[in-house]
Amino acid sequence: DLAAPPPGLRPLAHAGLAAYLPDPVARAAPLASPLRAETLAGFPPTLLNLGAGDPWRAQGEAFAARLERAGRHPRVNLIQGAGHRGLHEGPADAARNALAAIADFLAQRFAEARPGP
Repeated sequence: DLAAPPPGLRPLAHAGLAAYLPDPVARAAPLASPLRAETLAGFPPTLLNLGAGDPWRAQGEAFAARLERAGRHPRVNLIQGAGHRGLHEGPADAARNALAAIADFLAQRFAEARPGP
């Protein structure tokens, strides 16, 4: 939940969120932070690529736990060696891991959506 950033990151988190969503009402909406939603029933299939060294990892894990309790069964990919921006900043193996998980997840979703023969 972006309302409770990890210790030491509060000023950076709030500045980034205010730049992304200037309207405080929009910032409080579940679409901005699904952890704030009353229910996650009906939430779409979800892949969470979480960097093992990400200071926001606990929030990702909490979101995964809520999805699980709502019967949504998210796929959680814990990427060793990655921080919050592992896909963009590396290391390269972490970025490849994240991209492979995304490609596999999307391939499965598209296969499930294909009409029968």
